[in-house]
Amino acid sequence: MGIWITGVCMAVVALLGLFISSRAVDGTLSWVGILLFVFGTAFIYRQIVRNT
Repeated sequence: MGIWITGVCMAVVALLGLFISSRAVDGTLSWVGILLFVFGTAFIYRQIVRNT
């Protein structure tokens, strides 16, 4: 059950990263948002690969 909760939390972090990146007014926030999205997506992908 903990794996599911972690996956959902990382999905929220990834979506938050997309939101931050889309509303960014400078380069720093844009890159932070993109990195959050990439990290969240990679984490979820790794969970899927590990558990199948």
